[in-house]
This record gives sequence, structure tokens and C-alpha cells, in this order.
Amino acid sequence: MAFRVECKLDTPCSGAFIVFEPGREAMPTGERTPPEERVAQADLRVDPGSTARVDVALTAHGKELVSGSPGGYRGEAYVALEDRGGFALGSSGPGPASFPQVRLRG
Repeated sequence: MAFRVECKLDTPCSGAFIVFEPGREAMPTGERTPPEERVAQADLRVDPGSTARVDVALTAHGKELVSGSPGGYRGEAYVALEDRGGFALGSSGPGPASFPQVRLRG
């Protein structure tokens, strides 16, 4: 799957593009969801003021979820930037947010 990501910062946007199961961006303990429980992920680097294509790969867990969802699986998109923390796509900053959903198909 490919997503277009725009960097609106004055420095490169470097970090990770992650897709979580709805409501599972963190564990009940508040710790980060481990990589093996994510749906999809990719490293990202986009130059300042630019837009780039980011190829996001399904994890083994994500492949199971997508294959069991004939109409496509809906996950929550999130970007974690180095030195800036995490952002739900479409939000204005870290903290509680409404995560946009992306439809994934195998």
C-alpha cells in the first residue's frame, strides 16, 4: 500500500508511518503497542515542504486481519516523527485525537 505524505515542517519529516487496530494505538497499561501487534508500518523521510510516496507494508498480524476481512480492513493511521512524538493523521499535535481510518486490502 502506498500513501502520500506531506511534510509541513522546516526540517525533514523522519520517523514511522504506522497503522493500528482501531483503539489499539497503546496497550491498556499505556505502553506503546509492540511492532508485532501493529497492522502495517514503514519508515518515512520526507523533505521539508515536500510530498512523497510512502510504501507501507502489512505486518504478519496485519496480513491475518486483512485476509479475514473480505471487504477490506479499516485501521487507524498514525505518524511518529523523530524528536517530535506521535501524531494522528489530520490532528494538530500529540495527545487525544480522532484517528483517521484507512482501508487496507490484501
